[in-house]
Amino acid sequence: MPTVNGTTYSDGTPEGVIRVLENARVTRYRIAIFYGDPATGKVWGDVEVGTVGRSMGPERIPIILKTSRSSGGGGILTDNIIRIEKPSAPYRLLYRAPLAPETRRETLAKAYEAWGREDILPYMDEYGNVPAGIRNSPKAGA
Repeated sequence: MPTVNGTTYSDGTPEGVIRVLENARVTRYRIAIFYGDPATGKVWGDVEVGTVGRSMGPERIPIILKTSRSSGGGGILTDNIIRIEKPSAPYRLLYRAPLAPETRRETLAKAYEAWGREDILPYMDEYGNVPAGIRNSPKAGA
């Protein structure tokens, strides 16, 4: 397993992912991580938002901290990341797997489909934003 600056990453983690995660960890800025299958570009619908830290064990792995006051979090599946971006406007793409959807809207549309919420798609703007009242309703438009 590759180790960079004391952080151990899973085998198969792309160099671009390592570079972005290390930069986010050192500078402490928030990122959004979209998970999926990098070999096919299929979006799983799992999205994590927070800052990157690292565990305190003998092998220090990258973890996602939900808030600035968090002291721990879950491990990041570094070999299953298909997209990393800055999560607030103006959105900025930091990493995209070669076969992943090209735009933020396409990625979020596939995530909503994975969640069984295709009814939301007509309400998305060009950046993938959905009004909260629509997003949180049991059935959009109902």
